Parts: sequence; structure tokens; C-alpha cells
Amino acid sequence: MQTVNNYWKILEKNLRPPKHLRQVKILTYKNFNKIIVQKNLRLIKKIIKDLYLGDVYIIRNSIPPSFLENLKNKLLNWSKKEKSKFHKINKKCPNFWRNIDKKNSKKYSINSLRKTYYFFRWNKSPIKVWEKFNKPWGYVKFLGGLKYNSFIKNTPKNGVIDRIQIVKYPIKT
Repeated sequence: MQTVNNYWKILEKNLRPPKHLRQVKILTYKNFNKIIVQKNLRLIKKIIKDLYLGDVYIIRNSIPPSFLENLKNKLLNWSKKEKSKFHKINKKCPNFWRNIDKKNSKKYSINSLRKTYYFFRWNKSPIKVWEKFNKPWGYVKFLGGLKYNSFIKNTPKNGVIDRIQIVKYPIKT
């Protein structure tokens, strides 16, 4: 929808970008989905303007809790069975996980301990994260002024790619 991209340009031309979080707003995925599918331009523009002015939207129930619980268990099992690795995102790198500890945390913009799991569209995965995240992620791209299916077939040689990154931060004691 070209209108969404044009609306971003209008906002960027006429308003200053936010410097601080203004407000947290909550939408159910059911309502969010309805707004996008029905192409409710008035509400789509409202969400975009809210975002531009510094609001953050939490979209509740976009991924079923049972899937997320199962996903957590699969990721933890994966990190127990396979060694932590790092791959530059070039050619068609595999899905991988990395234990970001004190030693390599300094290499990232956020200096924290964590386990990070990376998933790329070109890899098959028994976890099937893309099947659940495709639709909500497409809506996010749409709200950003892109096509719903932008980058789906891209690999690193094309430039921009779709990647899912899931992070597990340790529980502080």
C-alpha cells in the first residue's frame, strides 16, 4: 500500500522524530490483524503516527503461548546439544546459536550476557519459527512502509534479509 510509505514521508517531513518513549499502547493481535487485513487506513495512520511520536505498541497474543513454551524448550535443548558458534551473515549461513559471555559481549552494542539464537529463511528448521512469525512480521514490514512480503526470498547477496533473533537473558540471582 503506497499510502503507508507516503504517510511516513509526510511525518518525517513535518514532525521531529521522538527522543523519548511517550507511551506504551496495547493491542490484541486479533484487533491488530483486523486493522491490517481490512486496510483500515484511518487506524493504520493512527498507529504509524503514534509510533513516529514515540509510542510503543505491544501486540498481545500474536504468537500462541503454547508455541512459545515449546520453542523455549527446543532452544534450550539445542544449546545443550550443539556448541555455541558464530557465523558472519554471508552466503547462506546456517541457523546458529551463540553464547554471548563476558569475553565476547564487548563486541556487541549491548554489553550483556545472553544466549542468542539466529534463524534465516533459507534454512529448514525443525523448530519452524518462520511459520508462526511470518504473518506478524509481514504486518510490521507493512506498517514500516514496505511490502508485506519484502525480503522473503533475499539472501545476503541481495542486501537486506529477514532474520529472527531470539535472546535468552540469564536470571539474576
